[in-house]
Amino acid sequence: MNTLSTSREINLCREAYISEEYVTLFIKYTGDFNSLVNELEYVCAVKVSEGAYIASVRTANYTDFINRFNNIFNIDFSFPYTLSAIEPVEAANITQFHGETYLNLTGKGTVAAIIDTGIDYLNPQFQNPDGTTRIIGIWDQTIESNNNDDPIAFFGTVYSQDEINRAIQVSNQGGNPYDIVPSRDELGHGTNVAGLVGARGLNNVIGSAPECEFLIVKLKEFKTSNLKLAGINDRRSTPIFEGIDIYIAMRFVINYNPSPSTKPMSVLISAGTNWGGHEGITSIEEDINFFSTRKGLIFVTNTGNQGASLTHGYGRFLKSNTIQNLEIIVGSNENNLVLMFWVQRPDVISIEIISPSGEIAKPIQSGLVSSKFEQVNLILENSIINIAFLSPEFASGNESIYITIKNPKAGLWQLRLKGDYIVNGVYNLWLPQRPLIQLTTRVINPNPYITLQAPANAQKSITTSFYNQNNNTIAVESGRGFTADNRVKPNLTTGGVMALTTGL
Repeated sequence: MNTLSTSREINLCREAYISEEYVTLFIKYTGDFNSLVNELEYVCAVKVSEGAYIASVRTANYTDFINRFNNIFNIDFSFPYTLSAIEPVEAANITQFHGETYLNLTGKGTVAAIIDTGIDYLNPQFQNPDGTTRIIGIWDQTIESNNNDDPIAFFGTVYSQDEINRAIQVSNQGGNPYDIVPSRDELGHGTNVAGLVGARGLNNVIGSAPECEFLIVKLKEFKTSNLKLAGINDRRSTPIFEGIDIYIAMRFVINYNPSPSTKPMSVLISAGTNWGGHEGITSIEEDINFFSTRKGLIFVTNTGNQGASLTHGYGRFLKSNTIQNLEIIVGSNENNLVLMFWVQRPDVISIEIISPSGEIAKPIQSGLVSSKFEQVNLILENSIINIAFLSPEFASGNESIYITIKNPKAGLWQLRLKGDYIVNGVYNLWLPQRPLIQLTTRVINPNPYITLQAPANAQKSITTSFYNQNNNTIAVESGRGFTADNRVKPNLTTGGVMALTTGL
């Protein structure tokens, strides 16, 4: 991987990246992006690989930036990710291989990289029998350091294995280990996942790979400015993480273990999002496909828990110039609602939005331009509809329409769809994943399939769903395949109810 940002560029951009006065964008551009925007004082960018930049744009200048450059290069905002279900190992019978005569698969000599909420590094489950840590490094994105000039982990703080061992030693002597390594897992999810992966076996809790080493990334939570850009105005009580942070975290763990051929590494991402076209072409999924070609490196994702969330709508036109309806119930106190509509190429579909009072927004018309942005005011509803229309969308070539309804009135909203040009006829609609919307907000006549979340759609990831291992029945909440482009996912399923694992 060729990372070309200098220390000076990194230091200049660090403050903008974490500042609420800036929004974060992922830029794909084959030319020199920094020279292109060099005269714009409101943009700062870090080059993370050839043709890929993380750009921080001052929020007040975002519209100007989009108007200038949207048709020049591919621009993605940071998708909202939420935590997924935890899956146990007992039902998969993995522990049978720990003492098997010929295999003896305990994870020894391998690294489990976990991108999550951190880890309780003081827990003996993650230590060797001599009390030293099995964690080779922790990147805590939530703790800022002025001494950080890492070209990839350019924000937050990286703690080495030596520092973690010193912190454990201080703790054993009655001192404060957090003076040395202040990273904590306040939510416990990352510690739970690490226990399932590699708990040592104390107190009858044993992971899949009890002798593996760990490489940990603690994700920071979503910036409010980026959350609003994604169309989410209310954090609620659920932790929300940034897709771009996960993207950078993947590159960090790969770079931290540069020789997976001699020390194989699995990268576990236990968060997911409904954003994207569910074809495995988000930025994270494209990176998974690219890096999975390396010997000794695999990525493990899960389908999430949106199978019964009532957030997916599906339909199919049989011919052009016909009309179909999609209906959505919006619950009370929904501040914003994002509707993500995707149409398979080369089909073209236009949309007319009808509010609960019967007010009709002007149709979202297809056109020859690659992108356009519109705003519609609904007078009777006191609502504003922002529309981002891409046809073709850069990565897939499909038609995508992102509709954000600000202050949507509770009740029945209708999407009247017209098939302007139909060959395949298939279309999909996704609402945000269930933690991000009210319980009563739902699609009428929902479809439980294609409810697996990104990055589980990646072609080369090992994708798991879950079932109820206590009675061997389907868990209706588990995300389901296929992908939107009809590939078989998940690759396997594991038990996912009442998992016994490591706690805080």
